[in-house]
Amino acid sequence: MNVNLTMNVNLNPEEQKLLEGIRLNYYVVMDSKKERRINFQKHIYSEYHSDLLPALWYCLHLPRSGLDVISLAPSMIIERIQLQHNIILISSESSEEQLAYFRELPPTLFLSEDSCYEEACRLSEEHLPYLGCVNLSNLTSELLNEQWNNIGQKVKNLKESVNLLDVTPRLFSELERSALPITFLTNQTLDTKTVLEILEKDKYNFSLRAIVTQRQIAALNVFERYNSQGIRPNHIKMLREIEEERQATGFPLIITLPGTPSKGGAYGLNQRDDESTQEEKSLIDFLGLQRAIALGGVWLEGESLNKDIFRRLYFLEEHFHEDCIKSKFMWNSLQGFGRVLKRHLGIDNLQDYISGCSEIIAITDFPIGLAILPGFSDPICSLVPISYRPLTPLVDTFRYGVTGSSEHYIGAGRGFKVLIIECLAQDDRIREASDIGWKMLIDNCRTNELIEVHYKEVDSIKDIETLLTELTDIDILVISAHGQYNGKNFAGLSVGDEFWMPDRETTVPPVVILSACHVAPKGRGAYTVSDAFLNAGALAVLGTLIPVNVRHNAHLTNRFFMYISQVLKGNFSSRNIAEVLARVISSNTVYDVLGTSEKLRVWAYEKNGESKAPIEEYYERLDVSFGQVHSQTISILKEIAKGTEMEVYLESVLQSQGYISESFFYIFSGYPENVIIENRAIKGMIDDRFINFQ
Repeated sequence: MNVNLTMNVNLNPEEQKLLEGIRLNYYVVMDSKKERRINFQKHIYSEYHSDLLPALWYCLHLPRSGLDVISLAPSMIIERIQLQHNIILISSESSEEQLAYFRELPPTLFLSEDSCYEEACRLSEEHLPYLGCVNLSNLTSELLNEQWNNIGQKVKNLKESVNLLDVTPRLFSELERSALPITFLTNQTLDTKTVLEILEKDKYNFSLRAIVTQRQIAALNVFERYNSQGIRPNHIKMLREIEEERQATGFPLIITLPGTPSKGGAYGLNQRDDESTQEEKSLIDFLGLQRAIALGGVWLEGESLNKDIFRRLYFLEEHFHEDCIKSKFMWNSLQGFGRVLKRHLGIDNLQDYISGCSEIIAITDFPIGLAILPGFSDPICSLVPISYRPLTPLVDTFRYGVTGSSEHYIGAGRGFKVLIIECLAQDDRIREASDIGWKMLIDNCRTNELIEVHYKEVDSIKDIETLLTELTDIDILVISAHGQYNGKNFAGLSVGDEFWMPDRETTVPPVVILSACHVAPKGRGAYTVSDAFLNAGALAVLGTLIPVNVRHNAHLTNRFFMYISQVLKGNFSSRNIAEVLARVISSNTVYDVLGTSEKLRVWAYEKNGESKAPIEEYYERLDVSFGQVHSQTISILKEIAKGTEMEVYLESVLQSQGYISESFFYIFSGYPENVIIENRAIKGMIDDRFINFQ
């Protein structure tokens, strides 16, 4: 069960009751007697999801929490604490699981299909939701306005000192819905009516929505700056500052990009229709907008990808299984992905929006982070943090994503715990290299008081499941194993002599790192072990699209942990583990180049006549230009080698074999942006601050 907001153990019972009072849980009741089927369209959805679309859209017009109905200080808004609508789909027939939900997440509102309205009313009488029970045919703008007012009155009763917002919500048309995320910002600045009129004139164009979102965030930043200084601003000067701030302000970018590979065995794809229905499109749109509203971001709807780009991805993934890997083929493939991606997203200056966003939530089956956009030398994954939500099957995506996502905090007060499970046999051909890599990581972590590492060896599935059941306080699980593709389009792990994937009953930590080959391939549409861990309840899963060198993998994992600890110490700034991974991938560039030969590795650390190693000179000369780190790295290394015996050697290596960046092929699935790193003791979450709000 995903619970949106975790109970704060530092609160007394009265404070906890106050905090519970602003949490809103919307239950959508479906008729258990109605026969429905799985619809094998492009992304495979259940008819009960499409039947409930009116209720789902209605929920997105309601407040996310009680905080949305009161006037907040700018600092509380710009902290960007995630507030996702907590929508729970339940059956009209009561069950123990539903009763557990009601106890954990007290209902605010029941929305019911007309055919089971009587059963829903009985549930309402028993569990007393604050807003009662409404059937789908009675969802109107008038009701929406009334419910906003009722929630506002409830919050006012809880905390008399708050000021209620003066808003008049209404139900948006299909065209208008893309503006919904902005309204949760503009409600706070009382700009909603004006902003919607501006957007309507341009038919809710993506570019304008992005600019308006940036401007709202920038204005809040400027307001907060003036408030903290106690200065009454000059209006013209403030407008100029807001525009300057806007140009430097990032925004979350939520991309929905349909499209699937050729038919295969997983998900019953052999029965699947290649065409999408309007219902399927609406379900995908809903997922994108729900997350954009949660993050205060901008939604970008892409056209459906054709099978050709997945076929090219499959060829690239398979190429890494060959003995001779050609770097030119890799770079050409990534540049080709960039051209296709730009075309399907339909934005001419897409590069500007990638450089302007703070993070990307990619709701798609294609790893868009591999794409090198025209004019860049770097793929998107090294430019901006990316979180992936698999689209297929939509039945799983809705099960995992529609309920408010939980958050996991890694804080300076306690650091974080890691469990490494080694599944490789002692006589395995890569076990020695694996041991060297994990020993290096464990030795590095041993002197770091913020990282606690447990290392266990297993040779059976039972051993893994026992460990996971016993060690429940682990933050990050690392599994070292061989990836295994079973021929039925399932990509799992090899444990002993068995094929293993976790099921929904498996106990899993919040973060899982899979140190195994091709556990998340996308080119053939496999159901992967990464997907399985998400369905088992993991918040974020890091896996690879290709086979990776076991020592390189341990090195990347080590750097990932070290960056987290440096953030905790205040030496770097990253809000979550998605940002940490992007930093690791970007900074890995020079090591990818130098790692092409032992001679280059040795040269990089040899002191020259000025007692400087080439690697030191590299960092002194590096002046990062967005999207150009790879081209700059090659240029700088050539300059350093110029006039030495390494000049010709470096050029010959780059010309003959080039270099491969395996780190590009790591993808974070799930909600890595919800694994939050605090560089101070965790206290004063935004909802807790409501308790002391004046």
